Amino acid sequence: MGAEPLPTPACSLSTGGRLEQASLPSERIGKPLEYWVYLPPCYTETPAQPYPWLMLLHGQSMDAQVWVRMGVQARADELIAGGKAPPFVIILPTEAYYLQDMSEARFGEAVRQELLPAVQARYPLCAQPECRAVGGLSRGALWALRLALEGEPTFGAVGGHSLPNSPFSPSKLRALLAARSPQLPPRIWLDSGDLDRYLRGAKQFHELLTQLNVAHTWTVNEGAHEEAYWQAHLGEYLQWYAQDWPIP
Repeated sequence: MGAEPLPTPACSLSTGGRLEQASLPSERIGKPLEYWVYLPPCYTETPAQPYPWLMLLHGQSMDAQVWVRMGVQARADELIAGGKAPPFVIILPTEAYYLQDMSEARFGEAVRQELLPAVQARYPLCAQPECRAVGGLSRGALWALRLALEGEPTFGAVGGHSLPNSPFSPSKLRALLAARSPQLPPRIWLDSGDLDRYLRGAKQFHELLTQLNVAHTWTVNEGAHEEAYWQAHLGEYLQWYAQDWPIP
């Protein structure tokens, strides 16, 4: 009689997640849209519940690898293994034409109309705004706020890290907020370093939100408009994005 097969060992969240690269054709930008994906520990294509997920956008003169270099995988692994966040997926797209004027750039359209449907089809991701978040650094912060506040509600939380200026005029923001009624705005986080050369622009947007009675978190920390500042606060950012996602 043959030996009984050994049971498959249960996966441990302490094993860590993994990163993979992917791309998709994009008619909006005229070339493939490349992105990285963080898949959490014990990732499966058939989870009991779809994964909550986060999209993080880089700044000007960068690409998605800035997040990889800052250690986004290790920080996410720590939160999940420590029980501070449920297993979640992170999407890290690259804006190839980051020097284009944002009024002319079609990156936002490509993300909303091409990338979001593609990743929803490829990975078992939650489709409701309350379990989706978006954030960005500098220029990426502007894109994140546009993606979160323009059009149909898509994200339940948005972070603007080192925002260089206000993404909207007062009249534009009023119109966007009115169009969302009765939908509430997403949770909003804004932070900048006290030595950030664009601090004034970020503060102006914070003051505009305050004037319009839009709830948000505004923090000024020590630091400048640089990778060292964002890396120092990356774990804090991730925990804030995930704070409302239920832990199994």
